[in-house]
Amino acid sequence: MLTIIDVPEEIVDLYKRSKLPASAIVSSIAKEFPSQSIEAGTDLCAACPSSMVVIRNGMFKYLTNGKLIRFYSTGDIISVPEKPLGGIAITNEFGAEICVIPSTRFVSLVASDRALLDHWSAYQHASDVIMHVLCSLHIKEDFEPHAELRQYKAGETVIKEGDKPDYLFEMLEGTASVTVRGTEIGTVHEGEVFGEVSFLTGTERGATVIATSSCLIQAIKRPDLELFAKHRPGLIYKLSQTLAYRLNEVNKRLVSISSLT
Repeated sequence: MLTIIDVPEEIVDLYKRSKLPASAIVSSIAKEFPSQSIEAGTDLCAACPSSMVVIRNGMFKYLTNGKLIRFYSTGDIISVPEKPLGGIAITNEFGAEICVIPSTRFVSLVASDRALLDHWSAYQHASDVIMHVLCSLHIKEDFEPHAELRQYKAGETVIKEGDKPDYLFEMLEGTASVTVRGTEIGTVHEGEVFGEVSFLTGTERGATVIATSSCLIQAIKRPDLELFAKHRPGLIYKLSQTLAYRLNEVNKRLVSISSLT
């Protein structure tokens, strides 16, 4: 996940590939800098200016003048400026684990090793391309729906049977089990939309969803769905796929039942 708007698949692939040179750099130099935990709501520009921040665990929003440009996640390296020009803020909504390396020290370490320099060049090139493409997509039109990110630990309940259907959910990272009256009926995987039936019909939740791993989930309020439909058609396509799958499963069960009677 890079941002709350759809991006070209090649950019998503580039982002995934950029994790490889980042990992090579981190494994070589970050070990001499201890990891540290930070609280939710920390702005890296204020907490550690003029540094390179390695995200050991967590997710950060990169904002310019309050507008979300992109996300950084576990394994990424963020170049934090000395001064947050242009209203830049790099914040986290949940607690995170990071490794902070002074920019001057980072440069000297990378410059001393040709392999590390090549890795850094590849990572920086990927980051530049990604940022330019994301900015071009944002420039088309302002898009400011309420994007609520939620983080769950394994075993925590995401949806409970009988709850009001105020949100539609998208699994960004992790997996969750789906149960009805205590019986497991399915699994929610990364990239899937869930809670859609009760959300669209307005009826009470008919199933319970429990995280089976650490999960990052986007919760979309009803008033924001129209904006998401306009700016993230990929999300609506996922929703349509899910509904078609549900209908197909119901049809299969009906055929199975009719064959027994």
